[in-house]
Amino acid sequence: MSTQTPKVEKLRQGVMELYISDHPLDCLTCPANGDCELQDMAGVVGLRQVRYGYEGENHLDAEKDTSNPYFDFDPSKCIACSRCVQACGEVQGTFGLTIEGRGFESKVSAGAGETFMDSECVSCGACVQACPTSTLQEKSVVELGMPTRSVVTTCAYCGVGCSFKAELRGDELVRMVPYKDGGANEGHSCVKGRFAFGYATHPDRVLKPMVRDRITDPWREVEWDEAIGTVARRMRELQDRCGSSPP
Repeated sequence: MSTQTPKVEKLRQGVMELYISDHPLDCLTCPANGDCELQDMAGVVGLRQVRYGYEGENHLDAEKDTSNPYFDFDPSKCIACSRCVQACGEVQGTFGLTIEGRGFESKVSAGAGETFMDSECVSCGACVQACPTSTLQEKSVVELGMPTRSVVTTCAYCGVGCSFKAELRGDELVRMVPYKDGGANEGHSCVKGRFAFGYATHPDRVLKPMVRDRITDPWREVEWDEAIGTVARRMRELQDRCGSSPP
């Protein structure tokens, strides 16, 4: 069986034409420009023209849902691939999304036709990460533009140690994306790690290690060697006093 025959290539182009015929042609101003799988696949199949116009039925006037504080949902750009539904149910386990309707009326729905904010959505961002277009898009990307580089880091919130890719545009943090090779989270995230990254650029952020001998003492800045040495010494003191084995 061959997957690269002229007949198969023509069929792929036909399918892509149907997708594009019901999709806004605003690639140059779209926040996902350069990071859109639909755009990439149109190039892969060699699509150069679309034979179908916008005269017939389409979803281009579908109302955008901006209720969620972290991401927008633009159904006019949705291709009903169901990736977000699968991510919500099979990855996150929230089951907050579904495909409503049948055939041409099929559309992604949060809850029972509710807005994302009023539904059972927990804002984990799994649907946003799975979306191949800009149907689900971080507000930070819409505002700042697509990131140009990334750095693998560890989430600064709880002690689980989830791995993230901090994606930046210059020195400005645009978004945090859970790292699929992270041993603790394996591509999963909670709302804090995914979207609450404002601390990274907050003017009150502590940038140097600080220690204090007693809880009543003020914090003082130290070098990393002293900070690590203080932690090691305190842990040895606890071990000597309490033992190394759990009770």
